[in-house]
Amino acid sequence: MRDGRPWCSRCTRPESYCICNLVERVSNRTPITIVQHPREARHHLGTVRLLRAALSSCEIVVHDLRDGKEARPKYLSSGAGLLYPSEHARRLDELAPEERPEQLVVLDGTWPHAHTLYDQNPWLEALPHFTLPPGPESNYRIRKEPRPSYLSTVEAVFRALSILEPQTPGLASLQLGFTQMIDRQMKHVGHPRQRLRPRAPFGRLPPLEGQLQSLVLVHIEHSGHPDPELIHIGALRLCDEKTLSLVLRPQKAISERRILHMGLALDRVMNGLSLDATQAAMAEFIPVSGVVASWRQNAAVMLIEQLGRSDAVIGLKTMYANHRAATGSLHAVAKRESLSAEPIDVPGRVGQMLPLLRAVAEFLAVASSRDRAVGASEGVLR
Repeated sequence: MRDGRPWCSRCTRPESYCICNLVERVSNRTPITIVQHPREARHHLGTVRLLRAALSSCEIVVHDLRDGKEARPKYLSSGAGLLYPSEHARRLDELAPEERPEQLVVLDGTWPHAHTLYDQNPWLEALPHFTLPPGPESNYRIRKEPRPSYLSTVEAVFRALSILEPQTPGLASLQLGFTQMIDRQMKHVGHPRQRLRPRAPFGRLPPLEGQLQSLVLVHIEHSGHPDPELIHIGALRLCDEKTLSLVLRPQKAISERRILHMGLALDRVMNGLSLDATQAAMAEFIPVSGVVASWRQNAAVMLIEQLGRSDAVIGLKTMYANHRAATGSLHAVAKRESLSAEPIDVPGRVGQMLPLLRAVAEFLAVASSRDRAVGASEGVLR
């Protein structure tokens, strides 16, 4: 019992909301491995519980973000594949029988969480990638998906298994059970997508249009968790468009795969700068009144802490989330807003991310200015 109520040990929900009776037991031939973000493991609206209750071959691995694992986990078979949208992903319905994955890995969490899992685990990128054909929109009415075509974890697994093994008895009950689970929850919470607290308006944030020229945009690549070391620092100074690229020599072991993931040559990393030389270069590059801005604020905080600095920092992701009531990866936001990014002369992944950061910063500055102008014309104090 928890909080005084009896709980189901199978689906880990209160017995009054147990979902085990909503689905049949399905003897799936393709093992499903769910790699779950730790925050999703604690979320009461997650759908993986339904998969655990229904599928006879379903393993859930809650990923510890501090692990920093570079090697392929032992729970993966040699024929494992990843269900994840990417440019080189192959559609499951277009595979020959011998090309189908023997084990299907699925990431569970919000889309930003899924991107985090993917970015921090190079072994995921090394797996064959598969995707689903176009289909009906998600029925996950109690949590908003970034796009209509995006699916909940249980919907994605159901559609994948329907393609890989359509004759398996009981698969239809998975979809039906999901619909009934959502209906139950909707009756409990009331109107779909109801917010208990209104989101703070964009105008409550500092006016970015007045800070744009003082921003120094940074993107970092590190050695991985735990105890990450800075490996590649890229910076773009908006006041004069100057760039800086610093590659640090690691003090601890780092895998070659991780270095290749950063888009750097192994010898350049092994012959990188010392921490003292990096500190001196950053001190020369960042103005006294400069503000360090990154996509995620914790990246900027990690940078200034490891370099022993005390610069002001901001996170553009938070500012965008308050402006649009939506978020996602940096690439996703740039695509959503149709932002163009002019290339810069900085190598590796850092050189790909800095132009996107600049485009988003300029977009937010214009949006902030426009938002304040509208507020002033309406006599609203922002």
